[in-house]
Amino acid sequence: MQATVSLTGPEFEPVPFAACRVYTYTENNWAQKAKYVKDDDRVLRTMASDYPGSTLKRRAFWLVLLVVVFMAGFQWRNAEMVRFADGQNVAPLDGRIGGYTPREAADLFDALGEDGLTFYAVSEVSLDLVFPLFYGALFAALVWLFWESPWRTILATTIALAVLTDLTENLLIAIMAFTYVDGPQALARAANAATILKWGLLAVVSAGVVVGGLRTSVFRHSRR
Repeated sequence: MQATVSLTGPEFEPVPFAACRVYTYTENNWAQKAKYVKDDDRVLRTMASDYPGSTLKRRAFWLVLLVVVFMAGFQWRNAEMVRFADGQNVAPLDGRIGGYTPREAADLFDALGEDGLTFYAVSEVSLDLVFPLFYGALFAALVWLFWESPWRTILATTIALAVLTDLTENLLIAIMAFTYVDGPQALARAANAATILKWGLLAVVSAGVVVGGLRTSVFRHSRR
């Protein structure tokens, strides 16, 4: 049997559910919808959990795919860097979680050679300049799904700082690679600080997303 609650006015539209059909408000007044549905508590839970969160989940899904594509791009870049270094196992500076010294940065640049340096620098201001925006958007979507204020605000701020630090790091490394002549560079210390800070901030955000996901899963399971 299907129940129907009829409301009047041009701003109402039908929203189908498994147990009833509700003529209700738009997303801006979503909090007022529950009082019009009284015959099925399961519908109330569905309304609270699936809308507008379902839209955010779809966006998060596409962001995950984009991040995976970028990660594949970084694997290709790293393989090309090994080729430029004549098979040496070189690691990009921005991927070194523990940081690096100016001497280690110079050793990498020497191993890459002129063509490899140009390739690395271009990747820092193309592939790696766009990537932080996508993973930042993905983290923000997950935080929005899993947390409420004030943790939502705290983690969102941390994400923004991580993205800005990553962009700063990429620009510093690109400048170092474009201007490298020989020997350690003073700019490497600033780039190293940005690298370490970036990974620290990303560790905090990742932990927050994991804890938030587990918390949300346990909460939903306990309500069934």
